[in-house]
Amino acid sequence: MVVCAWRALLAWLDHRRNTRRDALYRATGLAAVDEMTGVEFEHYVAAVLRGAGYAIEMTRATGDFGVDLIATRDGIRTAVQCKRQSRVVNGSAVQQVVAGAAVHDCARTMVVSNHRYTKAAEQLADVHGCVLVDRTRLARLSRVGR
Repeated sequence: MVVCAWRALLAWLDHRRNTRRDALYRATGLAAVDEMTGVEFEHYVAAVLRGAGYAIEMTRATGDFGVDLIATRDGIRTAVQCKRQSRVVNGSAVQQVVAGAAVHDCARTMVVSNHRYTKAAEQLADVHGCVLVDRTRLARLSRVGR
């Protein structure tokens, strides 16, 4: 009984710490996002998506088949590719996440970037039903759940 209570307390403390960390991430301005490393950006996107109601699973750093996060909401798994870049994102990001979605048993796909997308990327995303989250949409999403 004591062990169960201890585990419950640890789980609650971990959840509370993660909630605070996510709030700090979501409060980060886009200028700070532009300075993040790729891994930091993945954690930022995870926090933003959690704030929007998704449960998040991080994939392995290598061998992820172009999927950085798996975001689940209402039982639907979405493969997410995170692209923190200093230039526009081309169609290869869409190709990677669409290909990797099947490997991770995901029904939907999404690419999230701190920049914008090329016309070719937008066309490819439209064909595959991939959601593109650009800089403007990311800023709006980061304000959800504050």
